[in-house]
Amino acid sequence: MKESFILYTDYREVIEQMDMNDRGELLTAIMRYASDEDPGELSPLVNVVFAFIRSRMDRDAAKYEQTCEKRRIAASMGGKQKLANASKWKQMEANGSKSKQKLHDNDNDNEHDNDNVHVIKLSRERPRFTPPTVEEVAEYAREYAKEKGLPEIHAEDFVDFYASKNWMIGREKMKDWRAAVRRWTRDDATRGKKKRSWERSGNLDAMLDSFGNL
Repeated sequence: MKESFILYTDYREVIEQMDMNDRGELLTAIMRYASDEDPGELSPLVNVVFAFIRSRMDRDAAKYEQTCEKRRIAASMGGKQKLANASKWKQMEANGSKSKQKLHDNDNDNEHDNDNVHVIKLSRERPRFTPPTVEEVAEYAREYAKEKGLPEIHAEDFVDFYASKNWMIGREKMKDWRAAVRRWTRDDATRGKKKRSWERSGNLDAMLDSFGNL
């Protein structure tokens, strides 16, 4: 969960056009999203404003993660250098005793030629996340949309969006792309309904024009 996020003053002009109830709903949605929670159902006006703010929050989160990764790499390299220097001095001190031990071991090599035991170290690595292909997303999204009676999503949009974020959800690496597809499908259907509602009311163009000036 994020402890902080950036809220730009560029949004002020649009937010000031909203009443206090919509402002409160917008702020709550932003705080929930910053805490990696579902912002919930939003009114049409709030949903349009929140969509623009959420996009910028995602870009900021991806940029912050890249900065943190560079710092982790730099710190790791510094620690390895210190360990290498310490090991070098210990090795120099041990060279004398190791030389004597080696002479003793050579005398007994012929007696133990058949006693060698090879130990194989098995590492158990946790399965790594593998990004899906557009075809995999399209096939799964088609089945899910058909099952739930929802419109199909554009698989290329889904893959391009998360590929640009290095397959991160907030500050966490994606673990289950199928779950992300299901949420994307539901959110896309909700956005489609609200967009059509705004188009019928004739206010959508005015709201989008306001954001075009930010």
